[in-house]
Amino acid sequence: MSVSMFGAHLFIDDQLQNKARATKGFVLLSNGDRVEVLQNLGDRLQIRVISNQLDPDDPQVLGAIGYVPAWIVTDRNVPPIPTATPRPTREPPRLRVRKLNEDDDARCFTMQIGGIDTAGWFMQVDGIGLRGVFDGSGNAQICGLNPRQEATYTVYDRSGRAVAGGRGIPVRGGDIMIGEWR
Repeated sequence: MSVSMFGAHLFIDDQLQNKARATKGFVLLSNGDRVEVLQNLGDRLQIRVISNQLDPDDPQVLGAIGYVPAWIVTDRNVPPIPTATPRPTREPPRLRVRKLNEDDDARCFTMQIGGIDTAGWFMQVDGIGLRGVFDGSGNAQICGLNPRQEATYTVYDRSGRAVAGGRGIPVRGGDIMIGEWR
């Protein structure tokens, strides 16, 4: 059974697979149309269209013979209108960063990333170019700041692209940062 915004389609086969053609589009039945029941097949009916509000003068609609689900005519056992269930969209993984403490050298900062292989990754202070490369355990350090200097830095993957969530991270000399990929 196919329902449109105007009503239900008339089908040419009793399996309700092929829609009956009108001059423009397909034969649609809506509330108030008159039909003659030719054969009762249980859950579907063979009908003849007597009148049609959507195409009142179409010779391909008036007198058309076809099949519809029985509930279209009888209004019994009407299936519920399907509602679209919104699917939760899963957020793609990204780097989530927080400051652990301020126990590093005042001219350096350190970062550790967990949850992903950081081989070939590096971080760089924005606008200054100081760089630190992550080791096999996900640790990197950058030194060369003025004591307690504030800056931002970006984390890059092995291809040199900024990783999601890893751009413009605020930091201050002495900070120890923790990152988690999730």
